[in-house]
Amino acid sequence: MGWGTEFKAEIYLNKQIYKSESELENTIEEYKENISHVKEQLLMFASSNVKDISPSEWEEEPIRYVHYETSKLIEYLGDLFIELYELELYLKNYGTGKTDGV
Repeated sequence: MGWGTEFKAEIYLNKQIYKSESELENTIEEYKENISHVKEQLLMFASSNVKDISPSEWEEEPIRYVHYETSKLIEYLGDLFIELYELELYLKNYGTGKTDGV
């Protein structure tokens, strides 16, 4: 085995309780679907003509509109990835006695 650093992390899933492994797996799938949806939106912004996708109130600054919208999506995507990773860790330890489930 190689070398590295090992540590234990405490993760708190705020206001989330799962009564079964399948319920947790369904939530994980929902997160994956949300991630796919956000990726599609980002690709739409990347491949579209800025003036075609910006609303009329942003007519004077369409690039700023795209920057604003894509920044929000990138931040949301980062949050989704973190939450998905935490749920996958929880699933990995589900039923092992290593989780509180409280």
